[in-house]
Amino acid sequence: MHMKKLFYLFLLITALTGLSNLAFADNGVITIYNPAAGVTWVRGETYSITFYYNHPEYNVKIELLRAGYPDLLLVNDLDVPLGGNGSYTWTISGTQAPDNYQIKITSMHNPGTRTTTGFFTISASAPGQVITVYNPAAGVTWVQGTMYNVTWTQTSGVAPVKVELYDDWGGVLENPIVAGTTTGTTCTFNPSTYPVGDRYKIKVTSLANDQVYGWSGVFTIAASAPNSYITVYNPASGVTWINGQNYNVTWTDNLPGTEHVRIDLFKNYGADSVKQLATGILASADTWTWSGISESVRNDYRIKITSVEHPQFMPGVDILLSPLLPPAEQLQSIILRQELPGLRVRFTI
Repeated sequence: MHMKKLFYLFLLITALTGLSNLAFADNGVITIYNPAAGVTWVRGETYSITFYYNHPEYNVKIELLRAGYPDLLLVNDLDVPLGGNGSYTWTISGTQAPDNYQIKITSMHNPGTRTTTGFFTISASAPGQVITVYNPAAGVTWVQGTMYNVTWTQTSGVAPVKVELYDDWGGVLENPIVAGTTTGTTCTFNPSTYPVGDRYKIKVTSLANDQVYGWSGVFTIAASAPNSYITVYNPASGVTWINGQNYNVTWTDNLPGTEHVRIDLFKNYGADSVKQLATGILASADTWTWSGISESVRNDYRIKITSVEHPQFMPGVDILLSPLLPPAEQLQSIILRQELPGLRVRFTI
């Protein structure tokens, strides 16, 4: 008799359990629209996870899966709007590890009602985001006491950026050049702030995504100018240059390929400046055309070529002077003739 009671009790418990499971089931369907399989989402950016649940009276939870296992609970007990079309706005943390992930959405009413997306990617940077640092170029020397421009290019979405100086080939961070942000593609750098060294690099980094950055080449900060030179070949000493004509000023140098020169005209054998003829010319061009000369006739002109980036270079190092216009009695006459009926006009300059 005792065994029969136990048997009936077992049947009752089984029946109640079955009823409970029947009430718990909701025959629900969850469909995730975004993210789609194969897409790339970027750390630090904000995205919408969108889905449909055919039982909007029940809430859901949303999880991030990595390698099939829960990595992050994004939201618990999220309300689903009437109509069943739900969404959740997620800003991906800047520390989220780049990898392939899935989104899983589960009914809070019935854990058996759930769905998981295909794999999508969380990346440290958007495809194609690039910073390229052009100046300083590898191997250049920047001299204390002179201001320089750090220049770079950047693709859309990179700005604002920070600019930093590193020593030991990029291993040791020095003080920031730009403390804060800049949205442009250039900033001023004063090497006097830093010790002399030949292992410096500059790093430009996106503040929106610290995985997007660019490095300069290794360059040197020096206390004084290196043993550079500019040698002027034309005009040579004693030549005659004539007003109204065009002539080439030519030189050679050992300046870095990114440096520029300016060309000035002096009189009194270089003692007095007349005017600046040109500036911003690449030193490596080694030539500049002086078109349509129009100067007072003198015999004590000189040409001075100076490094723009290192104007403190001493004469005889990178500044050499050359004679230009000879004495007036050596100038040739330019005769212009115009033939008219019964008339000849002669002009002498």
